[in-house]
Amino acid sequence: MKIGIIQNNPLIGDFAANADYLLNAYQQLSNDGADIVISPELSLVGYPPLDLIFEPNFIQESYIALQNLAKSTTSIPLVIGSLRLDDSDHSDPRPFNSAFWLADTEIQHYQDKSLLATYDVFNEKRYFKAATEQQAFIWNNLTIGLTICEDIWHHADFNPIHYSQNPLHSLKQQGAELILNISASPFYHHKPQLRSALIAQQATFSQASLIYVNTAGAQDELIFDGGSQIVSKQGKLLAQAPHFTEDSYLFDVDLSAQPIQESPPISEIPIITQTSVNYDLTHFDAQAIHQALLTGIRNYVKKCGFTSVCLGLSGGVDSALVATLATQALGAQNVYTVMLPSQYSSQGSLDDAQALANNLGINCREVGIQNIVDSGLDTLNTQLFNQDNSQTLDLTEQNLQARIRGLLLMAYSNQNNHLLLTTGNKSEVSIGYCTLYGDMCGGLNPIGDLFKTEVYALCEWINRDEIIIPTNTLTKAPSAELKPNQTDQDSLPDYSYLDALLHHLIVERSSIKTIQELGFKATDIQWAQRQIHISEWKRNQSAIILKVSEKSFGKGRIIPLSKKLDHQ
Repeated sequence: MKIGIIQNNPLIGDFAANADYLLNAYQQLSNDGADIVISPELSLVGYPPLDLIFEPNFIQESYIALQNLAKSTTSIPLVIGSLRLDDSDHSDPRPFNSAFWLADTEIQHYQDKSLLATYDVFNEKRYFKAATEQQAFIWNNLTIGLTICEDIWHHADFNPIHYSQNPLHSLKQQGAELILNISASPFYHHKPQLRSALIAQQATFSQASLIYVNTAGAQDELIFDGGSQIVSKQGKLLAQAPHFTEDSYLFDVDLSAQPIQESPPISEIPIITQTSVNYDLTHFDAQAIHQALLTGIRNYVKKCGFTSVCLGLSGGVDSALVATLATQALGAQNVYTVMLPSQYSSQGSLDDAQALANNLGINCREVGIQNIVDSGLDTLNTQLFNQDNSQTLDLTEQNLQARIRGLLLMAYSNQNNHLLLTTGNKSEVSIGYCTLYGDMCGGLNPIGDLFKTEVYALCEWINRDEIIIPTNTLTKAPSAELKPNQTDQDSLPDYSYLDALLHHLIVERSSIKTIQELGFKATDIQWAQRQIHISEWKRNQSAIILKVSEKSFGKGRIIPLSKKLDHQ
């Protein structure tokens, strides 16, 4: 069978452009001999549409686009994802999230999504109704079952959520021989391996060949990694599309043939956990994280209508990594950087920043801020604080420097229509080691889901063939350079220790007792826990963070700002 797969990257609500892309890909694959063409979940609408679903005419416009697309189909089926209204119940405005089988100018079949993911970044019960049954049908003497993303995640080894129904069990009872799963499955670290193992398990359980088709692109903080695949009923991988690549693919497979490789057993899936007081990078997949972040930057910039970005370049590792990722994602001609030194900025840091800009070939200019800092301090002392100019302000002075930089960068962004990138890593963002309206200014944070140790690891991977990020940037002690001889470790534990601790508190949600048993100090645990909670108000106002871990700051972690802190 010749199977056409479309890994598209829809823009939410752009029904005409999404339909054109699907139609062009369908026609090309049909001309190349495809027997069937399949696209991802909500491929006509974009995922996740969130509250746009409740906007006037949104669902109706999607259905008009669906009908028009159906009119262009031939006898070769096109499977797409879109919305379907329940005409029998007008009291509930929620539509169904559905898979449509288009052929011979008509909508011939549809299947609504049964299992609505409502955990982490998902809130599908707010937006969709759930199907109550699965209905297989016959095509080319094959019994076909349509499923949508979460419908195949009913498995205790892969999903802690217990569902009362199992769509695959129903399809198995109906004798399904081929199951199609259209997905918009977001990426996180080692999710592709987990997903491959799941698909193999579910194909074996169903005793049916399984075709999984995933979106490739990004939507806001979510990154979709593609990696569509075809698996035999024995759970063997027959074909796979590339990860992080929006394109169309034609696979000629014999569903009963020998596989090209074994699918990974559950036991071989890397478990990202920390078992010592130092952060373990053994399973850190720098290549996948790199591809994901480039995809996230490129898509967010484009989908928000920008063509260029800007950021402050300090000579430190975080801004160096963000500048490098932005350049690789968008091209050097679209990245603008500014060095904003104060009296505490070292010449070495300025040299490192300029060396990076030279290596990347990006625009870089230097604008000193000390005169603005002095003027601001003078105004504060004489008009607000009623103190003389010699008064030590310490943290206030540090924050003032950061906020002056944020002010200038935002103005630079406004004047030139650049999207401002912010550069805080997950370690800093977790404990509030950042200044709201200062270094947190920006529209996108590309590295806010990477701990500091992971930032260094990704930089080393980028430098694997040639030195792009200056060696001195990676070897010097990290510092905000907001007061004399300052280093991060003046007020923070060593990052390897801190990151392991933060991983337990944020990602694994371990208890204090569990963390103590691993060797972490009780005082450090309590300090970190408190810092995470009292910094929630900052994160609530921060730029969106590209999600690359199982638990990131964003839609998947919603914490009250006012609360009692000690619950562990």
